Amino acid sequence: MDSGCTNTTICNGELMHGLRQDEKELDMHTNVGSRVLDEEGCLGQFPPPVYFDEDGIANVLAMREMIAAGYRITMDTDVDNTFVVHCDEDRQMRFVNRKGVYVLEQLGVDVKPGAKETSAMYRRQLSNINNQPHFELSSNKQNGYAGLGMTSKMATVQKNKEGSTPRQVKAAMEARSAMHILNAPSTKSLKYAIRLVFPNNPSTFPQNCPQQIT
Repeated sequence: MDSGCTNTTICNGELMHGLRQDEKELDMHTNVGSRVLDEEGCLGQFPPPVYFDEDGIANVLAMREMIAAGYRITMDTDVDNTFVVHCDEDRQMRFVNRKGVYVLEQLGVDVKPGAKETSAMYRRQLSNINNQPHFELSSNKQNGYAGLGMTSKMATVQKNKEGSTPRQVKAAMEARSAMHILNAPSTKSLKYAIRLVFPNNPSTFPQNCPQQIT
């Protein structure tokens, strides 16, 4: 399972059924290259259709799609270096750390040692058992959320929404989603693209979309 990919891709055709040509091709880009996938099918009883990647080297389940399908996913790295997918009838699928990749725990496949490489274990090695390590996004504490607790961050986001209409907040969130879909362009580039391609789009900057909201 991968938290960084946007689509599930399966390279083992034996796991799939109902393979067919997909009118909506997937233009897939990775760190090692790009290719286009144009076949999709079903993976067991997994609700959404998935792409068949004949030239792939691994079956990759997109965490984004699993969450969108309603699966609850939990992880507590102090206890277990494992993603746990909660299924019906109290069953679980465990994706266990193996050399930095989270693979499905299966009978006869030994991946358990990686599950024990927990954050608590590493803190013990660092003689820092009780305290969480310090982390900042910037050397300048005035930038970003360096040093802010979660409650402070949430309060800041809520405060930024004050004075904006629900429509403006919705437009801002849509614009932020567009930035991620378009591979995180600068705000200036996104403004230009929206005005050029979608002149009547409700996410148009700046009057309908206060960027401080997001």
